[in-house]
Amino acid sequence: MPFTTEELAAMRRADEEIEREFEVDPYHAAQEHNDLARELDRYATVAAMDVRQRYIAEYRRKYNVAHKAKRAEYQRKHYTEHKAEKAEYMRKYCAAHKAERAEYMRKYNAAHKAERAEYMRKYNAAHKAERAEYQRKYRAEHKAEKAEYMRKYREKIRRERAEAT
Repeated sequence: MPFTTEELAAMRRADEEIEREFEVDPYHAAQEHNDLARELDRYATVAAMDVRQRYIAEYRRKYNVAHKAKRAEYQRKHYTEHKAEKAEYMRKYCAAHKAERAEYMRKYNAAHKAERAEYMRKYNAAHKAERAEYQRKYRAEHKAEKAEYMRKYREKIRRERAEAT
């Protein structure tokens, strides 16, 4: 038996409400999906284990939960003690891979040129007033510095012209 127009309208409203819920915050929907996938993976992994492996996995999980704060404190302490070493390592790594990274970025920018241009167009349109206000404040704050720079620049040009003649 076909649906009446009232029933079809009610179903359409329900569908629209469901769509709105998922469109409002796609990040949380994706996060829930990832959490569920992670949980299913864990169940599948545990189901594939024998009894001894399952016991060990459960023991490790309980241990990790019980010592979470202690481990976090150790990691914070270790990070603060070795911060300079880590920074030096990263500086050397970045220097060694600078050309490789530049090549990757060139290829990425070439492949995504239209997407990046569209993003920047939208960003600039959305932040136009904000950027104009920032520029106005900056120019007002640095007006004297710019005037001094321009005075020195003009003086330099005058000297060069005088020396040339």
